[in-house]
Parts: sequence; structure tokens; C-alpha cells
Amino acid sequence: MGTKRFQWLALSAAVMMSAMLAACGGGGGGSSGSGASATSSSHVPASWVGTWKSVNWVNADGTCDASYTKSSAAGGGTYYGAGFNSTLTMASNGTATNVESLYNDNHCTSLAGTLTTSYELTSPQAQTQSGYTDVETFVVTITSSTLSNGGGTGVSLAGIPASSGSTNERLGLNASGELCAGHGANDANGYPTFSGTYPPDLCSVKQ
Repeated sequence: MGTKRFQWLALSAAVMMSAMLAACGGGGGGSSGSGASATSSSHVPASWVGTWKSVNWVNADGTCDASYTKSSAAGGGTYYGAGFNSTLTMASNGTATNVESLYNDNHCTSLAGTLTTSYELTSPQAQTQSGYTDVETFVVTITSSTLSNGGGTGVSLAGIPASSGSTNERLGLNASGELCAGHGANDANGYPTFSGTYPPDLCSVKQ
């Protein structure tokens, strides 16, 4: 309902992600930024490049998690689907685009629309963590966000993610080959670690 991470964010959604900025709140474990345009990194592991579909997370009772706050024009309340139905496309130049479905109900059966968010990944640092491969930490900046009804009933947010800052993120492949965003405790440098559980780690399967 406010906090979303990269992709899965949606992370995610993650996503993702995961895991937002501006009116949607800051990503947990992130650092604020000026919103100045970042320079994309080419240091993205080859195993990350491609299209990833979120591992659809639902709670034990079959409900989806809340994602974003509806605008007053849409009657207020919340949309659902955090980490449930999103598609992340990762490019080798350090840019990524995530398309996240937003639902009217907490069982994610009534589609409202989609949110498409683009990112730049900068300041890469190779990391190691037991149980994961191709692990990197990045500073992630949102560069654009757009809404679409996408065959749904219509979507209107109180605020969409904006390029007003940046968050620290950790990505890597788990033992199943899923691309995951860490949602565990921050390391000494302020980057979230992998918790080893799902949730809160938000993961996607390569398509």
C-alpha cells in the first residue's frame, strides 16, 4: 500500500518489485537521491538478461497482498497484486522494464489495469551470498511510469512511482534459477540481503 521494491516490485512485484518513490512511498532499505538521470551500467550478468515472470505469491488463505493506493476519483482504498502477476524485461545495458497487473480484489481475479515502470541500474558491485549465484548490488532509479487499463475495469492511482530518488537493491539467482530481489536485513553498506524465504524475497522465473 505504499512500499514496493524493484520489480515485484513488484520487483513485483516483484518485483519486485519488492518491494516505491514519491507518492507511493520509498523502497525499504533504500537511499534517497536527487532524481538526476543516472548512467546505465553494462555490468549486468548475462544470466539476468531476458524476460522474467513473477512467481505468483499468495498468502496461506489464498489472498493477494495490497499494492497501490487508489485515487479519490476511483473511490479510495487499495489495489492488490504485489508480487502476483508482473513481467520484468532486463537488458544487458543495465535498463529494465516491469509490467505489473493491478487488481480490484484481494484474490486477484478482477483486473483493474497495469502499471509499467522503467528503471536504470547503476553502481554495480559483485557480491557473494550462500545459496545464490550471479549476485550484484545496484542503485536502482525509476526513469518512467505509465498506467494502462489493459483490458481491465480501469485504474487510477493516488500517485505513480516517479524518478525522484533511488533505492539500493540486491539481485541474484537462487538455487532454482529464479531471479530474486533481496528483502532481508541490510548489510553494512545499506543493501538488502536475501532472507532465504519467500516471501519476503521476491523472485521471477525466466521465460
